[in-house]
Amino acid sequence: MARFKPFRFLTRLRKMSGSVLLALALGVGAGTVGRAQTVKPPAAQKPGNLGMAVGMTVMEEKGLERLQPNAAIFAFGKVDRFTHPTLEHTFTIRNEGKTPLVIDHLQPSCGCTSALLTSGKEAAGYTLEPGKQVGVKVTVDLTKLAPGAIKKFLWVMLPHENTPAVSIRLDAEIEGVLTFEPPSLEFGRVEAGKSPGLNLQVTLDRRLINTLGGVKLISSNPGVVISPASPTDTPVPGGNGQTVQRTYTVAVTPKADLGVLSGTLSFVPAKSSAVANKTNAGSAAETAATLLANMTVPLSGQVLGSISSRPGTVVFGAVTQGDETTRRITIVGTTEASLKDLQVVCSSAWVTAKLSSPARPKPSPTAPPLPPMLLLEVTLNAKTPPGAIETKVVLTTQAGARLVLPAFGYVTPVVK
Repeated sequence: MARFKPFRFLTRLRKMSGSVLLALALGVGAGTVGRAQTVKPPAAQKPGNLGMAVGMTVMEEKGLERLQPNAAIFAFGKVDRFTHPTLEHTFTIRNEGKTPLVIDHLQPSCGCTSALLTSGKEAAGYTLEPGKQVGVKVTVDLTKLAPGAIKKFLWVMLPHENTPAVSIRLDAEIEGVLTFEPPSLEFGRVEAGKSPGLNLQVTLDRRLINTLGGVKLISSNPGVVISPASPTDTPVPGGNGQTVQRTYTVAVTPKADLGVLSGTLSFVPAKSSAVANKTNAGSAAETAATLLANMTVPLSGQVLGSISSRPGTVVFGAVTQGDETTRRITIVGTTEASLKDLQVVCSSAWVTAKLSSPARPKPSPTAPPLPPMLLLEVTLNAKTPPGAIETKVVLTTQAGARLVLPAFGYVTPVVK
């Protein structure tokens, strides 16, 4: 067997061309990036990686940058969502080969993007003869997307092929008509009614306000109160006069439910009559209302009070249908009186809960005394139908304080 000679191997490696070494480096890097992606697109996400084996091409046009005959980028530039809630463009693809090509399907990269053939026929099974071409109309719904740069893909797939026959990337810069700073509000651990309040700065397009006859900020959580921190709208410094700023203070009220704090802040029209009805679809008011509905501020934190739970949620996880599942939660009180005569209510008929006194270890003379505790056993019924379950368990004290425990899980059907 030939002996491995390290010096000779390194010498040969140094003589390798720069292009080969670069290819090796790119190959390793591409593998790392691919594993880090959370959404798996077709085998060739990057247009530059596509080959020309099938002979399908994207026809040249103004504004289109062709990286390869079958891979291109189209840049829309800056887009005003108020006047253009959707982006639409029709691309032309052509069969430059010598054999007919059958399209299996058109695959967008996300749910906000859709595509269809302009021939009026379904894409699935459509045959593109040699030398013929067909239009592909792509639509991107911008109403649910955040402001900033976006990159959306459309892939033309052939039967039994993992690599797209055509890849088109659509680039755009969405101008903000409504932005929040910060984008989410984290209260941390706060006592109900003793929250110092968090500031929220909002940048609004005047057209949203004028079209809807005014807008107001509301909370989906009744335990969170919103108050204006500034009495009037302030023009954005250096802006074009279209945008104004508002500042609000958001705080937790004394009547807030104890436990996990959740919910969202969002704008709604000040007058419900300003929203377009179904017979006026596509109007400016409908566009404005849609933009408002899809721009929200998530709330998070934990509200403390006379009782609390460990943990703060009931997680059943994945449960096989027919199996009864019980989770145990520790309820802690600030005093013995706070745990007396607690009322327990489950929002779902498939979930039951009961309280009992937990087994307590013998206290150590040197250890601090344990706080008053109860054991809450939450049970998911064996007859719960398959599917996701999302409910809550509510404990109410004699003083009227409510501790809310979100409960969720998924029941998998039995495979016979």
